[in-house]
Amino acid sequence: MERPITLGVCAMAKKACSAPMRLLLDELCAYTDEAGAREFVVVVFDERDIIDAPIESWPVVDALLAFFSAGFPLGKAIAYTQLRHPFCLNDLALQRTLLDRAAVYTRLRQFGVPVPPHALLDADARNDVEETDDAITINGVVLNRPFVEKPRDSEDHAVAIYWPRARGGGAAHLFRKNGADECAAFDAEARRSRAASGGSFLYEQWLPTSETDVKVYAVGREHAHAELRKAPACGEGRVQREAKGGREKRAIVQLSEWELEIARRVYDAFGQSVCGFDLLRASGGADGGGADGVTAYVCDVNGWSHVKGAASAEFAAKSASLLRAYMLGALASDYLATKVTGATCVGSTALFAPCGADAPSDACRARDEPGRCLDGEARAGASARAPMMAAASIVGMAAAGGCAAVTPLIVDSPALSA
Repeated sequence: MERPITLGVCAMAKKACSAPMRLLLDELCAYTDEAGAREFVVVVFDERDIIDAPIESWPVVDALLAFFSAGFPLGKAIAYTQLRHPFCLNDLALQRTLLDRAAVYTRLRQFGVPVPPHALLDADARNDVEETDDAITINGVVLNRPFVEKPRDSEDHAVAIYWPRARGGGAAHLFRKNGADECAAFDAEARRSRAASGGSFLYEQWLPTSETDVKVYAVGREHAHAELRKAPACGEGRVQREAKGGREKRAIVQLSEWELEIARRVYDAFGQSVCGFDLLRASGGADGGGADGVTAYVCDVNGWSHVKGAASAEFAAKSASLLRAYMLGALASDYLATKVTGATCVGSTALFAPCGADAPSDACRARDEPGRCLDGEARAGASARAPMMAAASIVGMAAAGGCAAVTPLIVDSPALSA
């Protein structure tokens, strides 16, 4: 291969510079061919340029990893791909679908993925709604309490569960966990849903799940990692955390063959190379291919997601391996056929910065400099010296065990010399 594949990371700084992302990118940058040449150079787009600069001035890259989060100009990123035609690891057009919960369910059903029974209340359409203390009927679809109410906009996390009179009535209001680790609040006085509020909502049947749900992290069609957690509306509405480290309590679980097939179909439906989604294991379901009276339903698709905690390094390594294969297969097929067997992974210190309009160019290529394996103290010092936002962002450290001499990988930018 004449030069490394240039991978652009186009995302908001909080996501692009997160610890799990640094793990992933460091794994990718550690790959070399049998001659010791690096396979990838990573360019992290400057958040200020993403928001303010014209796409013509964005770095030119061979492959692109881009994904939506709050504030990200998705339409602008799509226009960039139409201008430069990089190999896209994530389907950006389908990320628009992920912003609409109703559209997500429609597409999942098109790909044979079970979803909970549901009905859409579209504020822009004429709707026939009837509600009692024990059920809601929306355009002829009857959902008995308990039922779940979700804003159609997937960025709105004000979800509610309405309980029947037999269980005391009222509603549990779910939200993003706060500083007090609260993730739900019960309102005993709530007798009616927000159907009359003028908003658009997706209503779905609440499913019995032993008070748990499963978070699945899929990489293409080849790999899926799953973790079981307490459902947010259960218990006292608080996040359960580990005594040591304070992370949310989760247990790694094995997916059934049918659940693995669901993961593959979620990838087929949305084209996100790394994609998180929520799975409900419900008893007595009629859809899908579940066994032992348990059926799996997908109730949410999150798009780009990372595994956190003890399993994060292993997931990052697996993800990097598969993303590498996708990029080499698309951009260097001859190289893949002849040299992948000789590839090795060495420790690396990787510093990345946004590049100019003509990247990759002579002024914007990786520059090799003598280096060494870093111990923990040296790594901490390197991390402290490298800014995490804007002009430069440090992207992790590879495990130094048994590594060869480390070569810092630097992508030059006018911003660095300003």
